[in-house]
Amino acid sequence: MQSKEILVTHTFPKFVYTPTFFFPEENIEGVPALGFVFNHSLFEDVYEQNMMKVNSEAGISLAAEYLPQQREFIPLGQDLFGIEPFGYGRCITFSRDGDDVILKVLLVKPELVRHACLMVNLIVKTLESMSYDLVDNKGCLELININTLIPRLGEAGFHCHSVGGRVHKPVIDWLLQVVESGDGEYVLSDLVAQAMKLSFLKLSDFGSGAADDCGCLILGDGRFILQTYGNATDLSIYPEGVDYCGLKCSDSVDFSCHNLDTAYQQLVLLSGLFMICRLAMEGLVHLSSN
Repeated sequence: MQSKEILVTHTFPKFVYTPTFFFPEENIEGVPALGFVFNHSLFEDVYEQNMMKVNSEAGISLAAEYLPQQREFIPLGQDLFGIEPFGYGRCITFSRDGDDVILKVLLVKPELVRHACLMVNLIVKTLESMSYDLVDNKGCLELININTLIPRLGEAGFHCHSVGGRVHKPVIDWLLQVVESGDGEYVLSDLVAQAMKLSFLKLSDFGSGAADDCGCLILGDGRFILQTYGNATDLSIYPEGVDYCGLKCSDSVDFSCHNLDTAYQQLVLLSGLFMICRLAMEGLVHLSSN
């Protein structure tokens, strides 16, 4: 495994939130995780809004329909050693890093893959709903916008775990810098693919051969293509979403998916996306210190 430099400074520039992939050795639980890094002052509102959604009639109905077992949301609790894992399937951990809070969605095993998907969906919806005020009134920047789909009863089928969103100029500029640097895109692609394969092996029952279908391409124009095991399943910046003069003319650009049908596929592709965001943030922090 390639060495990874861990940077603890996430608040420069000041983004609404930063999606971050964490490798197993970076977690006490020893499993990969999808992390959300944001200012600690937002945590109480994030938690309260999530609890309102969980305890609403719609939230109770969704959990009953979507989760095969362990449908109870375990609230935030604390023991002598700190805050315990909480949420559906106890797949959420909480930690502080300076002025930041880090919520990690643990990718534990196939039996809890839907619990992890539902927690990602809740956290993303809450942070995205808060972004308007933070950008307009608090001077925050947007690194990325993410939307995830959770199917309701009877909706299982093609695209029922779709992911979409927008990447903003800080990520676009960093992707273009990586491409222009020469071999940087190959290193980036390897690290992103490594993150996806680790998640795949934890969340699916298909084995290491199928995990080799997980891959990342960084194209010459800066667009990314994330692929995983399935029927041409991917999460990408598609050509039709880019201006005629390319990413260099764009302040933001859409990404979307194709044939994203299952919960484990959603989390595997999000692992690649979160790894791109982590590497972009680390690159921005490095640039800011020079």
